[in-house]
Amino acid sequence: MPSRSCTIVLSVFGLATAAIVLSAVAWAKASDLSLPIPLALPALNVLLPILTALATPLSRRFATSVKKHALRLALPYMAYFSTLAPFTLFILSLVYALPSDLRACAADRQWLRMFDNKNERSVRTIQTRLQCCGYNSMHDRAWPFPSRNVDVRTCERTMGYTVACGEMWRHWEVFVAALTAAASFLNCLMTVRRLGNKCPAARLTRCRY
Repeated sequence: MPSRSCTIVLSVFGLATAAIVLSAVAWAKASDLSLPIPLALPALNVLLPILTALATPLSRRFATSVKKHALRLALPYMAYFSTLAPFTLFILSLVYALPSDLRACAADRQWLRMFDNKNERSVRTIQTRLQCCGYNSMHDRAWPFPSRNVDVRTCERTMGYTVACGEMWRHWEVFVAALTAAASFLNCLMTVRRLGNKCPAARLTRCRY
């Protein structure tokens, strides 16, 4: 039977792996579809488990080298303070996952910015991936961008798509934000489990099953 401390180590490893996978998927989708969600949210969720794994042995070395009694007493509180980072990311991710006028306005501004900047790569990629044209309608800010020689109906005529992109694009934003929130929650659980771990990571290979 595995000891309780070793079980905690394995559960922390599983939570960290799941959080990294979910965050990586969210990061890739947000980047590919130019979603109106900060890439820092999934990116930080990828980095947090890695930084935590690196910081754990360093914090143990620091704890053993600290001689002042006051600093030793402060170390546990500093560890619990580290739970605020994934919790903050969880709350911020929910802001982009829940429907609101602010989120809808941000999505509209993001698409308008891409259209005004003639960001062909982003708009074309979204339309190709989602098989759609334009934003609110098939003629609304679609690629190919309207000009003297390009009609607003060029996208639907050349691509054969029959729906606008806005609704599907916003649904992908919700999906990616939900993945990021789930990864943040797993990182919260990982931090809590790690704080209760009494089995040093260096002894993981010696844990018996």
